[in-house]
Amino acid sequence: MARGRMERDETSQFESALSELLDLFATNPSGTLLNETHAFLQRYPGNSEGYFLLGLVSYHAGRLGDAEEMFRKAHDIDPEIVEYSTALSCLHSQAGRLNDALYFAKLGAVGASREDLRDQLPLALRNFIDAVQKAGFHHHYVNASIVFHHRQYARALGECELELKIHPDYLPAKVLMGRILLKLGDYGRALTYLLSARDQDGGTGEDVSLLLAEAAWRLGYFEQADQFLTLALERDKPSLDGHARAVLMRAAMEGDAARTNEGVRAFEDRFLGGFEPYFPVSPSRDRKIRVGFLSDKCYSNLDGRALLALVSRMDQKIFESYVYMQNANKDSTTQKLINAAQWCQPVYDVDDKTLSKIMNRDGIDVLFDMCGFDEGGRLALVAHRPASLNFSWPAPPLGGLQPAIDWVVTDGATHAEQARVVPAGRGLFRLKAPLFAIQPIGGFGDPAPAPSLEKGHLTLGMRLDLRDLTPAYLETLRELMDKLPGARLRLHIGQYVSDVLLARLNEVFEPLGVLERIDLHSPDEKERMGGFLDQVDLYLASRMEAPDTVLEALWMGAPCLLFDDGRSSIVSKSRVVLESAGLGRWICRSGGDLVNQALEEVKEPARLEAHRKNLRALVMASPLMNVDAFVMDFQVQLANMFFRTFEPGKEE
Repeated sequence: MARGRMERDETSQFESALSELLDLFATNPSGTLLNETHAFLQRYPGNSEGYFLLGLVSYHAGRLGDAEEMFRKAHDIDPEIVEYSTALSCLHSQAGRLNDALYFAKLGAVGASREDLRDQLPLALRNFIDAVQKAGFHHHYVNASIVFHHRQYARALGECELELKIHPDYLPAKVLMGRILLKLGDYGRALTYLLSARDQDGGTGEDVSLLLAEAAWRLGYFEQADQFLTLALERDKPSLDGHARAVLMRAAMEGDAARTNEGVRAFEDRFLGGFEPYFPVSPSRDRKIRVGFLSDKCYSNLDGRALLALVSRMDQKIFESYVYMQNANKDSTTQKLINAAQWCQPVYDVDDKTLSKIMNRDGIDVLFDMCGFDEGGRLALVAHRPASLNFSWPAPPLGGLQPAIDWVVTDGATHAEQARVVPAGRGLFRLKAPLFAIQPIGGFGDPAPAPSLEKGHLTLGMRLDLRDLTPAYLETLRELMDKLPGARLRLHIGQYVSDVLLARLNEVFEPLGVLERIDLHSPDEKERMGGFLDQVDLYLASRMEAPDTVLEALWMGAPCLLFDDGRSSIVSKSRVVLESAGLGRWICRSGGDLVNQALEEVKEPARLEAHRKNLRALVMASPLMNVDAFVMDFQVQLANMFFRTFEPGKEE
């Protein structure tokens, strides 16, 4: 009791002294209070406010180097304070250090603002954009970088094109242009810009090599993609996130399994240990269990809806939910998450140490990494163990290989596979319910009649993804089309279709002899939700398919066949959807299995029409949509595990 009162007294004295010093700065805007600030720091060493004010003194005295050093010390102590990041971004802009300026500007977009400190900042250190404009260098590139970071890719493209028109050889703009075009699906142009950047730089930097690998992979140039991946993986000091992206890409590409396994083992050897926490972490003992969810899919998709179902139904007497959003795009699901969680904010701008500090401040006991190896992942953050227990959920792309993961969540559909690939020393947190459950999805009309009844021929549907059109899969497709002589293939080609992509489509399908039987579909904004499937009798899901697409096919009454031979290191969420819906028979283990299953499903028109009428009701009645059972199973097992680990004997 005495110690607590003493600590409160010290805090009160510090706050009083800081308030007096800030009052002095307010009456002396030129900030010449060097002696007073030094005295404050000597009396209260290690506080960020003192270094911040000392930075202001140095700035007003014209000692910009000293000012930057003091602001950086303040930032290192309290990295979440916006004013420290903003001041550093403006200083770096004035010095012409654009990359550093952008880094701190992104941090300044989120975090905690201190009004008492903001009032002390001179105008020149308050606004990053103004600082860039006054510095007069590459402001179109700066604008493009900012809007790209907020996923506004069309705007980013326009700004980057302006930058390259003014400065055609500006290397960072070329690389950024490659990134933007990859996001927009213009893989041919992306490859051109990235190759130009590589040739200009004369090196094989990890990031450019990975971008080149992705562009080549997206175009179905597997050998070239593999060569770029080799360059990235053979670097002496690869980054954790870069190495993870390379391993994931190679694992997803059909090829030499031995090389893939070798890459996975190398990743394990380099990155599965040796990371110390940024800040001390200890589990809660006298309050609710605070659960953090780190996700780049906090919007209307399968993962986002599953997260919403869990957060909105968890027992608030036992749990508090904190959602850390890695995505910038927002919709109604995002807003519902914000309403349901104790705390829900975007953190994609926040560096790992700052985010770890925020989680530490929130007192997170259990962290669920929902990003894994995906592009929006935060592997380095999780590696530094920001919580007492780290879980991987819902389905890790590479068997729970994220560093510092304690438990991998599984279910009946994934447990055996995960037990085979999860590294030693990690537990499997097996749910009795499916890996995720969601509420019925809205916005879709009733399924249309089977199109074969009207057209007199069968229509197979698939989304064009050149990453999946390996020689083996193309041979399976050719065999299926040969055995269905009147059938047509309806290809969903997306919104952004370049000449290069169309040329690759011809190059890939022409040898199969089926080009004249292919209908291309590009979505129309007036098209109803699920409209592509109105004209599809049988949907062929690829290995790279988003699980939302499989669910949509079932929702619109189209039987969905998924090729998954079980040999890949990649865990398929689409397989979980089919298994949970009671449709495991549509998971095909070989090309021959897929052909036979397809022929079985389409041999009778009455069977296809029955699917149109019954599939949605079947999915709604399945465990996939039994949200209450899923949430109950999840939270009971989680509470028991937490208490078993930290408070033995308290399990329920």
